[in-house]
Amino acid sequence: MGNLMQKMATTKAVIRRNRVNEMGATPIYIRYTHNQRSILFAVGQMINPDHWDDIGFVKKSMRGYTNINALIEKKKRTIDDLRINLQLTDVEPTIENIKEAFNKKHSKGVFAVKMSPYFLDYWDKFVEFQVNITKISSGTVRQYRAAKSRLYHFEKVNKVRLTFQNIDQSFYESYLYYLYSVRSCSPSTVGGQIKSIKAYTNWCFTNQKIPVNMAYKEFTKPKNPTQIFTLTHEQLDKLFLLDLSLDARLQIVRDMFCLCCSTGLRYSDAVRLERANIKDDHIIINTKKTNDTAIIPLNDYSRTILNRYPDKLPRMSNQRMNDYLKVLGRLAELDEEHEVITYKAGVKEVHKKPLYELLTTHMARRTFITQSLERGMLPSTVMKLSTHKDVKSFNLYINTTKARLKQEVDQAWNTLSKD
Repeated sequence: MGNLMQKMATTKAVIRRNRVNEMGATPIYIRYTHNQRSILFAVGQMINPDHWDDIGFVKKSMRGYTNINALIEKKKRTIDDLRINLQLTDVEPTIENIKEAFNKKHSKGVFAVKMSPYFLDYWDKFVEFQVNITKISSGTVRQYRAAKSRLYHFEKVNKVRLTFQNIDQSFYESYLYYLYSVRSCSPSTVGGQIKSIKAYTNWCFTNQKIPVNMAYKEFTKPKNPTQIFTLTHEQLDKLFLLDLSLDARLQIVRDMFCLCCSTGLRYSDAVRLERANIKDDHIIINTKKTNDTAIIPLNDYSRTILNRYPDKLPRMSNQRMNDYLKVLGRLAELDEEHEVITYKAGVKEVHKKPLYELLTTHMARRTFITQSLERGMLPSTVMKLSTHKDVKSFNLYINTTKARLKQEVDQAWNTLSKD
């Protein structure tokens, strides 16, 4: 008898008096209980707790109470009908089976199963999904975790608790102010934060069926021109031919950098190269970031470098590479000055820096794309080699030099007859 009572199923209309919004209202739910376990289904109606009778209905003191009570009864009957249908087919009406049956019947999600309203509740699950299903890179994982950390700090500074419903235009403006003025972030960093928030919110809405404030779709990344620095043909050759016989470490740094300059490989892929990736005078590798297969013919630069390391390529962390690249660039006298634009608290600042201070592993990939185009290769061919899928992102890697601009303008416009 006790076991029979334990498995009895009940439905009851309830509210959560400790979950009241700024307007003093709280949602009404239908609570389905089976075997001492419960699940909540949203009715789709808010109420001031003062107008609620804990027996399970709206008091007469609230305007429109009759219609709201009718809606509550309708939702209760929906859950009861699902339970009866399961029992008629000899399926136990557990909360999991009721939830599945409810979601099948209401696939449009008008009365979705109640989810936590706290905005960051699903962030770790989102990152886990991106790692295991989308196969994002470790760098993107760090960006997502940094975005979550900044949101936590934003809550602490502003003494707020973010919910899916208050991720609106007001939040967007406040968060931009926080990133620029409190954290002194650059526009690119701010853009990355906004991109992460939009990706997460969209995933929650699409994959987890969580009701969200659709204002997030209007959030825009700050627009500022991306500065592109690359090596010229002469600078690349100067670096490639530099005598480093007395410094084995810098020789490794130079070789790995020039390998990326001459193949377009990301550094994260170059350090993974093995002899098995070299076939018929081609590099064939599955890229770490995008999971695409890159097929790159060897050339004089890349072939020479690979022949220096018959067993395997040396490995060095990206951070150490970037540090040593600046030492290498200074030794190679890559001291041409460039204007560098930075932003502090959203305010533009212009500085002049020598090229060697700007050397990074990512410059190598941009150098390959720019040099390939300047040496006469078709954009479509270069995109195939670099595994870019769209022209917009491809263009972010191109640095058209002053020499190339002058050459093309001279060719097009220096046609005036001198007779």
